[in-house]
Amino acid sequence: MKILHVLTLMSPFGEYGGPARVSLNQLNELQSRGHSVTLAAGHRGYDRLPKSADTVPLQLFGAYAVHKRLGFAGLAAPGLLAWIARHHRDFDVVHVHLARDLVTLPAARLALALGLPVIAQTHGMIIQTNKAVARPLDFLLTRPTLRGSKEVLCLTTNEELSIKSVSRSRAITSIINNGIKSPSMTHRSPNVVPEILFLARLQSRKRPTAFVELANILNERGYQAKFRIVGPDEGEAGRVEEMIATSGADIEWEGPIPPDMTASRMERCDIYVLPSINEPYPMTVIEAMALGKPVIITDSCGLADLITESESGIVTNESVNAIAAAVIDLLTDHKKRVRLGMSARKTATEQLSISDTVTNLEQIYQRSVSNND
Repeated sequence: MKILHVLTLMSPFGEYGGPARVSLNQLNELQSRGHSVTLAAGHRGYDRLPKSADTVPLQLFGAYAVHKRLGFAGLAAPGLLAWIARHHRDFDVVHVHLARDLVTLPAARLALALGLPVIAQTHGMIIQTNKAVARPLDFLLTRPTLRGSKEVLCLTTNEELSIKSVSRSRAITSIINNGIKSPSMTHRSPNVVPEILFLARLQSRKRPTAFVELANILNERGYQAKFRIVGPDEGEAGRVEEMIATSGADIEWEGPIPPDMTASRMERCDIYVLPSINEPYPMTVIEAMALGKPVIITDSCGLADLITESESGIVTNESVNAIAAAVIDLLTDHKKRVRLGMSARKTATEQLSISDTVTNLEQIYQRSVSNND
């Protein structure tokens, strides 16, 4: 099968985060099964445009900010639309990693107009909202795209309900996991001073400032640990740097790293913490689990039930004090830290396998092609 994925943005430091990694994970596995795959996306930040990511062929087009204050939602990539119009006959199915933006929504609408079967995957990025800017966009693009897609892939039942609401109950939805290929692990001794890692975009929902507060609490209580923040800025870096400058804790912001360095950087930590609120299905948590790291997340995260049931980490409420208590629990109980880490890797391997995800995806693609009028 000839498969096209469409994504909002590719960049050298992976600033678009999870959706980009999800798409590449899916495409690598699909390619290994003999499918012809291409990823088309907007781009920014490259000195020299890559032609592939891993072995996945890329078609990248300049992404421009139509409205800078809207962040990713204000991006457009007109060259991508022209390319789809020229090459649509080269593909059997189009899988759009859909967001409320001016890259993926117009691309999906164009693919539908050209008669291609479209699969939309929303990654928790399209939710019911009362924001004024969303109303005309939903009327003109979001709602028709959701209704016209053969299936809309959701991560959780809450996301599925939100898609039903936005589409006025006229979207066909399915639940699909974000899968990962379990990386090989190097056997390393624990750090003499344990390292607590936050590896994610510095965005308000992900709460990097709460991570700095966490470091301050543990430092004030006399616990010895290193706290490291890794990731690109998305509006919170200034405040994070201000807080670090007045902190007595051993804490640093290392800046962004390329996506292909995520696993090696994550492998050096002892505990992974993501204080996000309402995070649907964070890939960094799954990646940490696959590396055998115990994870600490909040109870509004879409992975909370899985992590609790599988004993792959600790789920807390959203308060910094509760997160601090969870970190202290793991710092002071090495055996528990090891046990949760081993369970995390087992869970990622057995329940979050990219192989299972892509087998499901192949069936969805085949269904969409067979049912395309």
